[in-house]
Amino acid sequence: MCRKKRASMYVHGSSTKKKPRNLAFGRMFNEKTLDHFEFHLARSARNATDGHTTAWKFPSYGSPPSFVFLGQQWQKDKNLSEFKNLLIDCFGVRLGKTLSMESIEHALVCVAHNQTQVSLVHYVIET
Repeated sequence: MCRKKRASMYVHGSSTKKKPRNLAFGRMFNEKTLDHFEFHLARSARNATDGHTTAWKFPSYGSPPSFVFLGQQWQKDKNLSEFKNLLIDCFGVRLGKTLSMESIEHALVCVAHNQTQVSLVHYVIET
């Protein structure tokens, strides 16, 4: 599929009997896989505040998320450091020196609990 679409990155989700709730991230160069990370999605928590249901709010189309990486493992572990770079490249985030708080619409908080457990939580920021 990457060859057909001329894509250098991919995200693939699947669920089979042997590998339920599986998510794979990858990067390719010259039709060869450079990086491949595979995750098992343990659970998905929905935000339920006091039993009230609120309408979902979505950021503007095409706006890249702000990333927050929590935990020292992101710098210490080579695999987590490579996955961090892949996430930033995948979402098209441009690293800059200045940040305007008005331009932030949503954030992806990535927590490294240890070398094998990572939590990703998406927050929409209301202004």
